[in-house]
Amino acid sequence: MLGQYRGGNPMTQAVGRELRIWGVGGLIYPSARCDSVVAAEDGQVIDWYGWNLVDYEKTRESAGGKLNPMAWTSLTIGEPTDVGHGASWFGLPWGHIKVKHASYGPKRGTWQIQGLETLNVRRWISELSPSQRELLGLAGDAALVDLPTDGLHEVEKRLRTGYQAFAKAKGPLAIDEGMLRHQLGELARHLERVPGGGRAAINVNAMADKLQLGHLCDAFVTTALAIGILVEEVKGYIRFDHPETLDYFTTVP
Repeated sequence: MLGQYRGGNPMTQAVGRELRIWGVGGLIYPSARCDSVVAAEDGQVIDWYGWNLVDYEKTRESAGGKLNPMAWTSLTIGEPTDVGHGASWFGLPWGHIKVKHASYGPKRGTWQIQGLETLNVRRWISELSPSQRELLGLAGDAALVDLPTDGLHEVEKRLRTGYQAFAKAKGPLAIDEGMLRHQLGELARHLERVPGGGRAAINVNAMADKLQLGHLCDAFVTTALAIGILVEEVKGYIRFDHPETLDYFTTVP
C-alpha cells in the first residue's frame, strides 16, 4: 500500500531513509493501483504483475549517517490474506477487494489481489463531470455508467448490476447505490441480532422507524426487492434473500 503515499509523505520518507542506511538497494512492493499477482509453479515464481520498484542506489548519499555494510535485506509482506486487513484499514469498501491464494498443489504459493483496478476506475469515473462523461461516451448519470465487476464479491456484483439494470429501466432512482448499500448494511446488522438469524423477516414500517428511512422507505424497499437482495415474506414483511447475503451486508459500513 505504500504506492498510495508517495510524493513527500513523512512515513515513506522515513522508510526510505532507513532502508538506504541498511544498505538496501531498492524496495519492491505490490502496487496500490493494480491487481498484483505472483504466479508460482512447483515452488518457482514463473510470472508476476502489478509490482513497483523504488531504486535507492542513486539516493543513498542523501540518507546521511553511517551506512551499514549489509548488501541485501530480504523483506516479506506476510500472508496474502493480510491484504484484506490492510484494505479495510485504508478505508476501501468491503466487497471490492478479493485475495486468491493457492495453498496446495503444484501452484502452491500463487496469489492474486483482485478488485483494485476496478475500484480505481470507479473512483476515477465518479469524479468526472457530466460533460467529461459525455465526451468519453459514458452515461450522463454516473450511477448508470457500466463499470467492470472483476474482483467484486458475488453479492456486491449482484447489487451493482441489479441497481444499474433497474435504474436504466425506471430512470433516475430516488435512492442512490451508495445509500442503498449503507441501509442494507444497517438492516443486516439489526436482523442478525434477532431470533431467526438470516431467515428473520421484519415489518416494513418497523424497519423504516429502526433505520430512520423517512421518505426514502418506499424507494429503499422497491429497489432492494427489484434487485432481489430483499424478498417479500408475506405482505408488509421483508427479509434478505439468503443468510449469506445478510452475512455479507453485516460487513458493509
